Amino acid sequence: LSTGFDKLQYGTMLVSKPRLVLDHPVRWSRDPENPTFSGALALNAGQTSFSGGSVLPPSVLTFSVDGTDPTVFRFKGNLHADDIGPVQVNGRWDGERLRGQAWWPKQSLTVFQPLIPPDWKMALRGGEMYAQLAFSAAPDQGFEAGGHGVLK
Repeated sequence: LSTGFDKLQYGTMLVSKPRLVLDHPVRWSRDPENPTFSGALALNAGQTSFSGGSVLPPSVLTFSVDGTDPTVFRFKGNLHADDIGPVQVNGRWDGERLRGQAWWPKQSLTVFQPLIPPDWKMALRGGEMYAQLAFSAAPDQGFEAGGHGVLK
């Protein structure tokens, strides 16, 4: 299975040319004694832009799901965008809210230059960064995230 869209838009984020690809079959067993839901997918995207002027280069989010049905599952995966990443992600969907965490490994600050809006006139010339954050998304709240990072 491979399907594409012109764009995905959520709040201030616009993803161009996203394509969802089935990496491993999605299996849903509705056994009343032991229901299971599992599979693996990849979201390949063109550039992702944000209303503040930041741009994430073309990216790939690979992830697996494991749970009891499509409304209750855990996920884990990795995000790559050019030299950014891999960013490890994991979390869960409970039928109402997506909750999770992300970890950026230590890497050069210069790979994050596309995320600095051009009108800031700021060039990242060196240094390192690593970070972790927790996030939550739901229709009534939108997307919220918080965490900490280290810049050297």
